[in-house]
Amino acid sequence: MWVWGVIVGLSLLPFFQFFKKGDPHQLAAIAELENSIDDVLLTDEAEWFQMWKTSGIHQEVYGVPYYSQLDSLTGYGFRECFDSAAAMVAAFHRVVQSQDTYRIRRRKHGDTTEVHAQVSTLQSFGLNAEFRKNVRVEDIEIEIDAGRPLMVGWLHKGDFTKGNPAVCDSEGCGHWSVIIGYDKDDFIAMDPMGKPNMQHGGHDTTKSGELIRMSRAAFYQRFLIEGEASGWAIFVDR
Repeated sequence: MWVWGVIVGLSLLPFFQFFKKGDPHQLAAIAELENSIDDVLLTDEAEWFQMWKTSGIHQEVYGVPYYSQLDSLTGYGFRECFDSAAAMVAAFHRVVQSQDTYRIRRRKHGDTTEVHAQVSTLQSFGLNAEFRKNVRVEDIEIEIDAGRPLMVGWLHKGDFTKGNPAVCDSEGCGHWSVIIGYDKDDFIAMDPMGKPNMQHGGHDTTKSGELIRMSRAAFYQRFLIEGEASGWAIFVDR
């Protein structure tokens, strides 16, 4: 007996129009599809990706929790932006469930303001963590495209409207946030101190720093202090 089978050609567009963020079956199906695609199509130089970016790309990493440094149980939250930023990334990778859990571990490795303490703490949770101080804007976008949030260090003081550059001052030098997305105009970030004022400097601590937008023009001046490949960031993956 003959059994006739019909192979139906599928169009991908309807599938992605009805994509449900977080659905495990759909995520598994997409992972299977990705494994079946030629490597040359999975680079940021691929023609389809360049077309997508030209159309007005909005890239965002989902699942990053927001922690306010001012909620710290230590009473020193005003100086613990680094802890809170690192804890957000660690929680995204599901190795901690709160910033205080992260902070307890970090104390074994050094002070909250020390890069090596944060990198060592992240590594102690089994994560790959690397500090770089030659980061370009393109490196941020590559991490987001890969589905990984990125910790960035930048100078949050200095009033541009008065002609002042981004600076360190007597209250401290630098601030750490987590970038989770971007589009052609802005970076999307989790800022543990609150809502940053990118033009005047400083933060409004009465407003949430969750999913805030930082204009590219202002962020470049506060991040790329010594040139286009001079940004500070900690890259984390599993």
